[in-house]
Amino acid sequence: MTRWSWRWCLVFLTLSACSPRPKVTVTAQRIVIRQISLESVQLAVRYEVHNPHPVAIDIQEVNQELELSQVVAARGHLEKPVSIPARKREMLEVSMTIPFLPLLPPVKDLMLGKSVRYQLTSGMKLKTVLGAETRNLLREGNLELPLSPGGGIAGISRMRLEGGPAGTLLF
Repeated sequence: MTRWSWRWCLVFLTLSACSPRPKVTVTAQRIVIRQISLESVQLAVRYEVHNPHPVAIDIQEVNQELELSQVVAARGHLEKPVSIPARKREMLEVSMTIPFLPLLPPVKDLMLGKSVRYQLTSGMKLKTVLGAETRNLLREGNLELPLSPGGGIAGISRMRLEGGPAGTLLF
């Protein structure tokens, strides 16, 4: 190769190294109520993960904390690592349980149809082709149960009380 060819190769390699690398994006989509019992509320936080890489990535760890009315209500974590296929968007759910007794004022407000301020912080550890990455997310807003005008939670029918000393409400 001539001297100019080597220079052009060097310029091309330098420019390609400076190009932006594709990044995995994670979005906290919503908080879903899975089950309400007389003792607690079980929630699932749904995340959308987009993997732009040509190979699968692994979500190694998710740690999340939910505050209701500025009080830590629950913590949740990913039970086992999850793989996201190459160039795909996948939904990921992480569960957490909010006990009623320590959080009586915010839970009472929710049951009465009032809006309760929440803040969800999440930390995610990813294993990608480019190495280990972390994502920190913050989602906040107002949480309220959809109550029907006649009383009770809207959209829930055939509610029954079952089992144990405190029982469990099933929908």
